[in-house]
Amino acid sequence: MLTPGELQSALASVDSVEAHINAGGQKTVYPCTIAETQYALKVIELPPIAGEEDEANRESIRLRVAREIEIMREIENTHLVRPGPMGLEQISISGVDYFCFTEEWIDGRDLYQIFQDAGTLAVNDCLSMASEVNGVIGELWERSFLHRDISMKNVMRRDSGEYVLIDLGYAFDFLGISLTQQPGPPGTLHYMAPERFDLSKKRELDHRSDQFSLGVVSFAAITGQHPYYQQGMSGDDYVHELCNGNSVPAPPSSLTANEVAPAVDKFIIRLVSRHRHMRFPSCAAVQRELESILEIQ
Repeated sequence: MLTPGELQSALASVDSVEAHINAGGQKTVYPCTIAETQYALKVIELPPIAGEEDEANRESIRLRVAREIEIMREIENTHLVRPGPMGLEQISISGVDYFCFTEEWIDGRDLYQIFQDAGTLAVNDCLSMASEVNGVIGELWERSFLHRDISMKNVMRRDSGEYVLIDLGYAFDFLGISLTQQPGPPGTLHYMAPERFDLSKKRELDHRSDQFSLGVVSFAAITGQHPYYQQGMSGDDYVHELCNGNSVPAPPSSLTANEVAPAVDKFIIRLVSRHRHMRFPSCAAVQRELESILEIQ
């Protein structure tokens, strides 16, 4: 793990760096300061180069990060994490290479942390989250992007109460080239829509795959449970059940002591349908349904 001093010495545009706050997946996150403003510094360790395959892998990582930054700059939605002032930079420390870039610093916690500390969300809070994240999904899709990794850890709640979708590292551009170099679908397993597991049809996907992930987040936020995963399932068992089973998830109202209206049950169950034609035909349709539910809550 790099020290704040090592990073500060290697990055001329960064005034100060604090100890890392998160290390998971591809990136390690450090609070940093640039021109008296706090940002999140994202650091990605690159694999050593031993041959052409390693060089191609590095280029894939570079292009993916560049895409992530490009999407943040292109979509000016307050519920999508904003880019910081430092774009993509490559540094070398003690013979190891890294990619670095900055994002806005979000004062708040992700849904997973909130659940661990306080339990399930109130229904109205969950509906607000779904509305704000759905707006981002819609703007992404208008520009032919899918997020592909909407999860409890990638939805943050600001201290002000607003929700923010973060981490576009696995975003897919239908108008660009495919960048992911891995055997399975990119993202967080238990939030992926069934159609995501057929890699031969990834260019036939649409916003409804992100819609499914939002539904899993909403279901879990209200009930503390997953709509399809059962205790003890292996990853393979779970994927087989998700893609080949025919059971309908229990309504959220039956899994929580919180009062959940029938319209909310119906809305969330539709989001997490195994069959994408059963989900909402557009993000605008999702928004209309949410507005209708909120009017009677």
